[in-house]
Amino acid sequence: MLEVWRITPAQSPRGTTIPAHGWRRNRDRMMGRARFFGSLGFTTVIHSARDHGGSSSCRWMNAMKFAEDIEAVKVLLNRAIGN
Repeated sequence: MLEVWRITPAQSPRGTTIPAHGWRRNRDRMMGRARFFGSLGFTTVIHSARDHGGSSSCRWMNAMKFAEDIEAVKVLLNRAIGN
């Protein structure tokens, strides 16, 4: 399970960003970036990768699994907007 937040701007969004946090970080550390992109009119989808924040634990977390988590967020987002 991935912990995911979707932050939408007050006005009609110009697009969507999916920033990824660093190794010892989690989605909470991305809130400043989400606010910044929101101020520019972008929807921002932030997540905690596996074994980070409130997401499921994962034995032997690595860069490939980080990439898989980002791809999973993209799939979830596409389903939510009907693509």
